[in-house]
Amino acid sequence: MGLPVVNIGNGLRIDNKPLDFIRALKVDSGMDGPTLFKVEFYGILDGFDNIKSEPLYQFKDKKEYKPHRKYKSK
Repeated sequence: MGLPVVNIGNGLRIDNKPLDFIRALKVDSGMDGPTLFKVEFYGILDGFDNIKSEPLYQFKDKKEYKPHRKYKSK
């Protein structure tokens, strides 16, 4: 598998798929090799940012302990 093809003519596209919600883009290009791209973008991290606000576990109130027989103190 080769390096991905990046196009910035009509928005940032990687292998012809758009990359939206870009915060920062740095392009470091030289004559000696492939171009280095540093991209920062916004997104929702599944399982972290989309956790429901309601509690996952609910604890029931404990009933007051009442022994079945009375204990005699000595």
